[in-house]
Amino acid sequence: MPTQEMLDVTGFLGLSLRAGPELGLLALACLTFLGGTFIRGRLLWGLVGVIGLGFAAGFSAIQSGPAFAPTRDFFCFDDVASCVRLIVPILGMLMLPILVAEVDDVRAADIVGCTLCACAGVSLTSMAGDLVLLFLGLEAVS
Repeated sequence: MPTQEMLDVTGFLGLSLRAGPELGLLALACLTFLGGTFIRGRLLWGLVGVIGLGFAAGFSAIQSGPAFAPTRDFFCFDDVASCVRLIVPILGMLMLPILVAEVDDVRAADIVGCTLCACAGVSLTSMAGDLVLLFLGLEAVS
């Protein structure tokens, strides 16, 4: 019988949890793009974006503590990445109300979704451990 290597599920879940703020922002951006086709409103989508960025900033702040050791694998979690992952959602929270105030109700969800993608892309780029993740982050920014 040939032996098969078992997939390391705990390692994958650990990486997914460490990249949770970025994955959450990308998922929220997808929901914002989808929901914006049915529901219109600047206040609603601006509030959704600010709350999502707030959760991402809080989750990043928790992960930059001493309990989470710096690692260097698919994701590179070091001090620079932790700093960028904390600053980017805060800047997004400051920038998003200004952007939403400039557009009409029809385009508000698109602006929020693009801002969430850009914030997630900058965070992914800051913690890229290989070229695949670097290009994925740069694509999310653009």
